[in-house]
Amino acid sequence: MPNYPTHARWGRAGAVVMAIGAAGAIYYLFATIHLAAAAGVGASAATFVGAIFPDIDHHASVPREKATRALQILFILALASLAALQFETIVALSETAITTTGVDAPAEAAAGASVALFALVAAGLVDPAIGVVTREHRGWTHNAGIMLVLTGLLCGGMWVLTTGLSVAEQTTAIGVVGTFYVGVLIHLGLDGEII
Repeated sequence: MPNYPTHARWGRAGAVVMAIGAAGAIYYLFATIHLAAAAGVGASAATFVGAIFPDIDHHASVPREKATRALQILFILALASLAALQFETIVALSETAITTTGVDAPAEAAAGASVALFALVAAGLVDPAIGVVTREHRGWTHNAGIMLVLTGLLCGGMWVLTTGLSVAEQTTAIGVVGTFYVGVLIHLGLDGEII
């Protein structure tokens, strides 16, 4: 079976082809250069991610390490953003906890420490959560049918998220998400698991 460098090399090649194809298709359909450029960049990234994604199910793989790190960063940023938006509520909860426990600490510091601790715990649970979801190497992430359904669900989600946009913008967004599956097929083809 090919290793990460092989999947990444073919993923980059597929990304170039899909970038040109997606940009050309969007420009042909809508004659909008900025959407064509966005389609090219997005399709390139989605195809590459699709080409390395199936190995997320192996605990020691490079894609798993990269996915874990990326999700940890996203969790921390999301929790920091949420904490910033709801800081007064968190401080009020901290004041209640400080009063109840009798601890002598500034409520703002307790709120910040609580958010930081929660973010670190959540970040630490990312890799075990991926392990629970994927369970075994060469499981559902290496199944073309399941990955087609997953990509379809992602495209459906993108359709819902882009409902208020123009047809050109919505088509571009959904098309970019769909190129993820091309990357998955590159990976599965290299592994001999298409059928």
